[in-house]
Amino acid sequence: MDDTAALVAAFDDGILMNKLLLLTHPDCLDERAIITEEGEDKVENIVMGIFAASGNGINMQGINASDFVDGNQTMVLCFVWQALKQYVLRNINLHDTPEI
Repeated sequence: MDDTAALVAAFDDGILMNKLLLLTHPDCLDERAIITEEGEDKVENIVMGIFAASGNGINMQGINASDFVDGNQTMVLCFVWQALKQYVLRNINLHDTPEI
């Protein structure tokens, strides 16, 4: 399994998705709501993450829970890219970096 496939597979239960969202937007969802037990419906985690991401400015149009469950590389990587971009760029502003 290559690195991209391993990354996409890690997002199939929604736990990593929600942890990434909590890193980028600490108040976007309640960590206690994330279902971590085996055998539980992982789609609930993904749907919760999609709503939280949409509410925080990540474009989730055309991305649904089945994309994460089925391992759609394009859609999962689109989400990861947008979330990481927001995380990196959130501390860049004119006050802290006037040379912009």
